[in-house]
Amino acid sequence: MDSPRAYLVTLVTRLCLNELDSAKTRREESRSDRLPEPVDLDDGGIARVEALEQVSMAFLVVLQRLTPAERAVLLLRDIATRPGEVSSLKRVQIMMGSNRCNRSTGQSSGRAFFRWALCAAFSIFLVLPDRQALADPVPAQHAPPGKDKIPVAFVISDDAVTIDFSGPWEVFKDVYLPDRGPTLAEQSAFRLYTVSDSRDPVTTSGGMRIIPDYTFDDVPSAMIVVVPAQRGRSEKMLNWIRKMSTHAQVLMSVCTGASVLGDAGVLDGKRATTHHLFYDEFHNAFPKVILEKNKRYVQSDPVIFTSAGLSSGIDLALHVVELYFGRSMADKTAQLMEYEGNGWKVSE
Repeated sequence: MDSPRAYLVTLVTRLCLNELDSAKTRREESRSDRLPEPVDLDDGGIARVEALEQVSMAFLVVLQRLTPAERAVLLLRDIATRPGEVSSLKRVQIMMGSNRCNRSTGQSSGRAFFRWALCAAFSIFLVLPDRQALADPVPAQHAPPGKDKIPVAFVISDDAVTIDFSGPWEVFKDVYLPDRGPTLAEQSAFRLYTVSDSRDPVTTSGGMRIIPDYTFDDVPSAMIVVVPAQRGRSEKMLNWIRKMSTHAQVLMSVCTGASVLGDAGVLDGKRATTHHLFYDEFHNAFPKVILEKNKRYVQSDPVIFTSAGLSSGIDLALHVVELYFGRSMADKTAQLMEYEGNGWKVSE
């Protein structure tokens, strides 16, 4: 179990111990006796020593807050990178237990100073959020709206490529939050619907016929908008996409749906990708767009994302789930779907 907390513990421990070792070396080079000469402390110095001791105790409390698995990860990683030496965590525990500051002699110079720095760094864990929040940080922009379902609009028109919208649809449909209620309907994290120019049936690739839920005139507000490859380019569609590029939290295209965003003018000066067979066509049609090749998905700006062809939309949708609910929930969704692709886990 590798957690960000264990990584941070390792990092802080190493930095402070490196400084401690340097201070120890300098002290040993400069002294002639086995013990440093006593130094008289005034009231301020005594108060500082007392503060160091209090922070040391706080550090020990923090160590106890780590789970056994996190401590094991920390120790194993540390032993592997410092072969033949006592682990950093053990050295810190020994130092805390056997090297108390001496109020009367003031033996708190190099070692005590870095002990204080180490303890202070670790003490921040006392006020950090819980372990799940540390493992799965959620940007404020993509924070779930309380217990409300996240509305997702799928823009469709004739010849919309079926997997381009059905893949992301399945991803969002399969996100369940058990703490929201006993039924799957209550646990569903997203509310999904289609939108088109009218409610007339739309014929997608392979002959599937879909009756849109809404038109661009009456579609409810959406936090996420999915634009698959399709033939439609009506002015109503493009105007609505322009609006959603500033009103939605996520505007994502799949395959040559990037060309729909390009026709709406929301990709100019930004990075984007599309199906590999349409690289040249896309570049020629939208010279102001920075084409990124061989990417499963690309984040164009804080709102807009574009994915490559077909199944890449599944990866981008899983990435969006991760933005809202964290890596563990996205993993659970992929497992529920029995989706084995890992493209959504690869950062750009």
